[in-house]
Amino acid sequence: MDLTNNLINPNTAPTTSNSTTTTNPLKRVRLESDDWSEKTPRSRLLERWKEQDLYIDYLESRVHQLQQSIESNELVREKEAECNKLKSLLNYRFLTKTTQQQALDQMRDMMQTPSLARLRQTYLDPSINLIYGQMREEIENSRKACDEAQNELRAWQFTADSKTGKMLMARCKKLLEENEQLGKIVSSDNVAKLESEIALQNRLISNIKDAQTDYEEIMLDMDTNMDAMSNALLHMRHQLSESHRQISLLNEENARLKTFCQSTTNTLNTPNGISLSDSPL
Repeated sequence: MDLTNNLINPNTAPTTSNSTTTTNPLKRVRLESDDWSEKTPRSRLLERWKEQDLYIDYLESRVHQLQQSIESNELVREKEAECNKLKSLLNYRFLTKTTQQQALDQMRDMMQTPSLARLRQTYLDPSINLIYGQMREEIENSRKACDEAQNELRAWQFTADSKTGKMLMARCKKLLEENEQLGKIVSSDNVAKLESEIALQNRLISNIKDAQTDYEEIMLDMDTNMDAMSNALLHMRHQLSESHRQISLLNEENARLKTFCQSTTNTLNTPNGISLSDSPL
């Protein structure tokens, strides 16, 4: 706040330059109309210029101070946030430690004075109940593992007179009987299956024989029909040859008749033995 006030009111703050230190408050340099005239001496302009430089240096120093203050404020905020996180973490750890300490105190009190009312009160606490549940599960698992180990030890110490040996022998006898029964069932099933297959094959063979006899009868009928057809074809071929022979005879006779007719017509057309070709026109 002081820096901003000093920046807003620069007249109240002292300034320092690179060469001289002034105790008078700095002000903004304002050029008047007399300064712009041609009659203004050069020394006055240089003085105004130096005052302006001093004022600019003062403003730059103030800006630098403000930037440093802003950066320091940001660092302070970051540190404050880290401190808050650390504080919350420490509070959480403190709460967890206190709850654990309370649980341990309750367990210690319960172990010192294990009354029924106190046990009920401790079981109402969820953390104590959870711990006891886990302990109970671990005890049950350890008991099961111990029983399994004892059973394995007894199995390794097998004797025919021991209890486990007698149980195993009885179990083996029972398994042998069951195996024999299963073998009988399987063998009887195999015999029945073979008998059914044989009956089926006999039925197929009888069907094939019947089909063979029918086929042979059909072949005999076809042979007889073929013989009859061959005889008919031979007879028809003989008739065809006879018809061809008769046709040739008739053709020859027809040719003779034609020649005879021509000769008779020629003799009739030429009386006294004169032919038509020799008669005058």
